[in-house]
Amino acid sequence: MPAEIYIGYQKRAVVERGLINKYPYYIVSLGTHPCAYVEVSQDHPAFGMDYADMDIDCHGGVTYSYEDMPSADHAGWFVGIDFDHKGDCGTGQNFARILIDDASDPCGKKWTCAEIYGELQKLCSGLDAIKEADYANTK
Repeated sequence: MPAEIYIGYQKRAVVERGLINKYPYYIVSLGTHPCAYVEVSQDHPAFGMDYADMDIDCHGGVTYSYEDMPSADHAGWFVGIDFDHKGDCGTGQNFARILIDDASDPCGKKWTCAEIYGELQKLCSGLDAIKEADYANTK
C-alpha cells in the first residue's frame, strides 16, 4: 500500500488499482484528498446514469459519474466517491505535504487505501444492487 495519499495541491496520481466484483477500481490522490472510482461496463444500468440518481450507502454517497476520471488513461463510465467531506482531511484546508501516518495533523481524518477499499466494496455492492433491480424489472 502506498505510504502517501495527501501529496500536495494539484498533484494527481493513481495510488492503487484492481478489481472488486469484476469492477475495475482506482484510488486516486488529488493531492489534497483522495477519491475513488469504479468503472462500469456499457451493459450495466448505471452506465450513463447521473450520480444523483444512485442511492448507494458509502462514505459521502456517490459524488461522481462521468465518461472519464482524473488520471484515467482511457474513456469509459466511472462512478466515484470522494473523501473531502466535513471531518475529512482536505476541504481546501491544507495544501502542504501531509504524510498519512502523521496522526498529529489537525486537518481531519486521513483515509488509508485499506479504508478507501472498504468504501469501494460498498459502492460495488450498491452497483450490483442496481444491476439486480434492473434485471428484476425486465422479467
